[in-house]
Amino acid sequence: MIIMGCSKDDCSDEFSTFNLDVSQIKTTSFVVSLSVILPKCEMGRSATAGVKISTSSITSIQSEGTDYGEGGKTGFNTIVEGLIPNTKYYLRPSIIISLSRIELGPQVEVTTLP
Repeated sequence: MIIMGCSKDDCSDEFSTFNLDVSQIKTTSFVVSLSVILPKCEMGRSATAGVKISTSSITSIQSEGTDYGEGGKTGFNTIVEGLIPNTKYYLRPSIIISLSRIELGPQVEVTTLP
């Protein structure tokens, strides 16, 4: 039996590309758009993209915050509502690939309007 896939050696230098956009920033809401391009070695595998949003810096996938995303998708658009006016929010995109690989994208800061 031959099992083909991506071993640590195959993907150790390949990472996903995160495209995170925050728009329509208001006093209690903003729109988040995320698309993720998987590395070549992970193409064709199931993946779920998400964004964690918090009022504290996000250092890991386990950090406190609210998670947004859609199962089985590498991108989505959503309206985030119920936010506090004039508050800095931290957003950190992530991708879970085949339940075996987790990548975090760069953190972004957004402040709601007063």
